[in-house]
Parts: sequence; structure tokens; C-alpha cells
Amino acid sequence: CNVFDGIALKLNDPTSLPTSFVATIKITLPRSVTGGSNPFKLLLWGVDQDHNPADFVVSLDYNLVSGDVAADADAAPLLEMPEMPDMEIPAPTAVVEQTAAPTSLPFKYNVTNGAFTIDSVSAVSSTGSWQAGAAVTVTMTGDIASKQIVAGTLKYKVYEMGVRYFIDQGFSPYFDCTNKGCNVFDGIALKLNDPTSLPTSFVATIKITLPRSVTGGSNPFKLLLWG
Repeated sequence: CNVFDGIALKLNDPTSLPTSFVATIKITLPRSVTGGSNPFKLLLWGVDQDHNPADFVVSLDYNLVSGDVAADADAAPLLEMPEMPDMEIPAPTAVVEQTAAPTSLPFKYNVTNGAFTIDSVSAVSSTGSWQAGAAVTVTMTGDIASKQIVAGTLKYKVYEMGVRYFIDQGFSPYFDCTNKGCNVFDGIALKLNDPTSLPTSFVATIKITLPRSVTGGSNPFKLLLWG
């Protein structure tokens, strides 16, 4: 695993201890199976390379708003609560210091606008520099004037000057999609300020793990992104 490229877990300092962290997960809340107003419990736990015991356990209690309590005919069958390791859950503590913000990176860029008009482009790195192996998040902001976006993909290629072909590539879907379509309210690479009307502003983001130089020299690199 690349500890510098966190998905559910981002370590402020992946190579030394102690270190602060941020853990995130995105969940689509299910409808009520009973159709009533029963409370819900969301149980989260993390396991590392040792698998046992759990690194942490968090339990969240919540209630659905009235419009979401109707029974779902396609709901999955009820599941039993999974067995958790016998461990003591520490008392909650207040957060007194936030994780240090990633460092903005220097670069030059050119933009060719189409359905999207891009106003700004920024990049931050997990290491504070354009370093091989660093996780770099590129963020683009702007407006969409006249095209309703219901699906799509943000793609990239990395080129090293002096190398004939691209040396890395990747992509991220605009939205969370299933075989029934995409949920424009659940943006992954593209978050629309108003998914149902035009014009709307947007924020597009993608995370890239910077590849190593193919030549081993100090050639400049070019990162090409398109949607």
C-alpha cells in the first residue's frame, strides 16, 4: 500500500509516530425497512494490517427525516450486528488542533474551455512538493452555462519531456453511478453547486500519485486533464 495516497485514511506524517490522521467514508443512507420512525445506528470500525483488534470503533445514532421513512420494497434483508473485538472504547475527546493543510504547489497552466468554463486551477501535495510518490490533488473551479451534466469522467495523462509516450494515466467518474444511472447529487470528481438547473458553478477534483522520472533526469513534466 502507498501510505502517502490515503483513501479512507490520510496520515499527516505517514513515516513517523505519533501522527494525526483524518478518516473519511461516504455512505448512501438506506430507507427504513419497516416504514416506521425507528432510530438508526451507524457502526464504523477500522482494522489495520494486523486485522485484530480493531483500531477504533465509532457508533452514530440518527433518525431519518419524515420524507424518508417509507418502507423500501427493494430493501436488503435485515443484518445482524457483526461481532466486534472485545476492546475498550476510549471516551471521546475534543479536537484541539487540525491536521496541517497541504502545501499549494507552483505551476503554470493553460485552459481550453468547452461546456465548462474554468476560472481557477490549484494543486496541493501530501509532501509539499512535486515529488515522485506524492499524492497531489488538483482542483478546478468554474461555471457551466448551458449543458446539463448527468454523467461523465475526469481523465488525466502525465508526460515527461523527452519521453515519446505518456508515463502515467488515470480517471475518476464525475458522479457515483450504477447500472440505473448516475446520482448528480453525489459528486466524486465533479460537484455541481446546483445539479438541477443552469447556469451552475462547479468544483472538479482528482487525486494523482506522481510517477517517477523515466529518464532519471530533471526533465519537466506535463499533466494533461480533460473531462
